[in-house]
Amino acid sequence: ATFLDTVNRVMRINTVIGADDDDLTSFDDTQHVATLQIAKIAIQSTLTELTSDRIIPYEEADGTITTVGSDTLSSATRVYDLPADFIRFKGEKPFLLKLDASSNSENTVVNEYPGGEEKLRRSILDYREQLGEPRWFYLINSTTKKIGLYHVPNADNNGTVYRFPYEKSVYVTLAADTMPFTTQQEADAFADMAARRFQFMFTQQPIEGLEFDTVYKRGKANLTQLLRKTNPSSNYGYSYR
Repeated sequence: ATFLDTVNRVMRINTVIGADDDDLTSFDDTQHVATLQIAKIAIQSTLTELTSDRIIPYEEADGTITTVGSDTLSSATRVYDLPADFIRFKGEKPFLLKLDASSNSENTVVNEYPGGEEKLRRSILDYREQLGEPRWFYLINSTTKKIGLYHVPNADNNGTVYRFPYEKSVYVTLAADTMPFTTQQEADAFADMAARRFQFMFTQQPIEGLEFDTVYKRGKANLTQLLRKTNPSSNYGYSYR
């Protein structure tokens, strides 16, 4: 299902689009312009809630950086951009894998510096000026996601490719964006939740009430069960041996 498909379902559940009316074909519709915007926000907010609760997992992806190295510090690059859809590194212990171009294999692991850049700054005062083979990386505090390398790559490490697994955003903004579900049943269950949020927003009820709303909580429980990778236990109560 696409973002637009979900908007149509949310608006039909709330009878904004009548049974005999055609679905919206774009976000440029003028007939339902106000309710369309509410539906979009309801879907995005519900998606944010579920991903922050880790009910909907972020998608996994592989990213790469290619070093720019030099024996002159002014020509070497210390800081590198992470992918635009980067949320966080995959796993509890982030790492970069050095790709050996000659054998197309990964044979060197570069770990995150313990304690991050703040600890590195206190331990090695000139960490931004030391050239060599990168041994550690650290996250940069910035408006965009970046990492820094220590050591700063020298000429021997120019053009080195590092690969890393990460979790990417599942947020939707465009009509054609795909919702992060593998089945139509999951997508419909999500739309049922978003439709309830839409109703709260449209009728100007306190959004905090969703936490106690029976319909919303049941929809969330249904979606959670559908997204399980294994079957839930069919036993009820305690088992004594």
